[in-house]
Amino acid sequence: MEQAPGEILDLIIGQLFDYWHKKDLYQARLVCRRWNQHAIRHFFSTVTLFNKLNTIENDFQSWNNLMGLQTAKDNVRHVVIEICSRDIGRRHHPGWDLWEEQGEWPAFTSAVDRIINLDHLQTIGIEFCFSEMICTFGPSYEEMRSARKAALEAICRSVKQREERRFHGYMAKISPISELRLENLQNTDPAEVLANGLFKDIRRLEIEFVIEPNPWQEGSGGLAPLDRFDFNRILEYTMLSPVVDQLVELDLSSIVGWGLFPSPFSGKSLLFPNLKRLYLRDFLIGRYDQLDWVLNQKNLSCLRLRNCWIVTHFHLRESVLDLWTVNTDDWERFDGGPWLANYSDDEDDNSHFYRFNLRWKTLFENIREGLPNLTAFSAAWTTDHIPYTAPSTKDMKSRYMSLGELDADCGFHRIFGDKLQNDNDPESPWNLDDSNFKMDARALAALLQATIERRKQ
Repeated sequence: MEQAPGEILDLIIGQLFDYWHKKDLYQARLVCRRWNQHAIRHFFSTVTLFNKLNTIENDFQSWNNLMGLQTAKDNVRHVVIEICSRDIGRRHHPGWDLWEEQGEWPAFTSAVDRIINLDHLQTIGIEFCFSEMICTFGPSYEEMRSARKAALEAICRSVKQREERRFHGYMAKISPISELRLENLQNTDPAEVLANGLFKDIRRLEIEFVIEPNPWQEGSGGLAPLDRFDFNRILEYTMLSPVVDQLVELDLSSIVGWGLFPSPFSGKSLLFPNLKRLYLRDFLIGRYDQLDWVLNQKNLSCLRLRNCWIVTHFHLRESVLDLWTVNTDDWERFDGGPWLANYSDDEDDNSHFYRFNLRWKTLFENIREGLPNLTAFSAAWTTDHIPYTAPSTKDMKSRYMSLGELDADCGFHRIFGDKLQNDNDPESPWNLDDSNFKMDARALAALLQATIERRKQ
């Protein structure tokens, strides 16, 4: 290792940081000065502004102390900002009402301002509360929209002040912020400051959004139906369309399955001329053209699919079909038998059963033929899959799902209905993974081989 170039040693330590906890690598600093130099750079590369009880009570003094270190200023590349405390309720927060009502929380906003002097900062991660309405501990722990808006505005002000430093004689020293990560973004129309402020100059964008519960049920306490019914349109036209020309990497995911109900995500207006890498997670496929927007990105070189399922069987009540204005043109209606007919215990609910005949074989073939510049691909349906590795046969389990409308508020679940004894029907919801395995696996192998051949060119 003594003869290893510094770049190689830095890559090795960097890989360890990706999969180990930082505290497990503290001893690496003691090996020698050279190791210490590389380890320090990785230790301080990512820092977090924690929004917890002890940090709030001390006005974020630990963060301010960290930001005062020259070592931090020299090495921080990625800042994560927690917007809402996860271990206290707002009723126990001395300044929370003022924060929600007037957007004033001097201790927090001054802590955020410390990013102004991080000259090498390249990535900002913003972590919201899990949900405005989904809360384990009761309504006193909700993070309201006004608080989210105030936090985004505070971050945007700091980013603009940092940008002003760049254009006043510091251009050579201050790196642009080119990556934004949004975790638990609410599925509502975003604050103006997000689309027209923080997205400026962003080249890599990661969005994980939350789905609020039961918005279509009267008295559920959820969001107004318009928000959730319109969110896929908001995502496409308000958030992504303005940045299509600048993105080289896009990562979209949700806490639960998205893209199908209650409003479909079409993405037909999205054409990213410079997009090279696309990560799509928790995406639910129930229409033949649902991935056409992906296939339209002809310059794509890397596509990663994680927990993206084809929904093959549906149970929906007529009232929900009307409320959601569901387009059933791609589905085949049947009586639910023999597996699903007894799923509903309400004889008067006017249930409808449908099946959808798309299979992964077709999708893999479409990806291979439709993305001529693709040189890296992976798909996985297991929680222990290591990111960025090629899929194996064990990762192909549970790639098909079913949707029972009675459970739609909790997201999609894999199977509903009654499993029959000695059921060998290849169209059974329980047998689809096995009955389609050979065809799907061959198509996947052909796709992977195509990416290998393209890398050789």
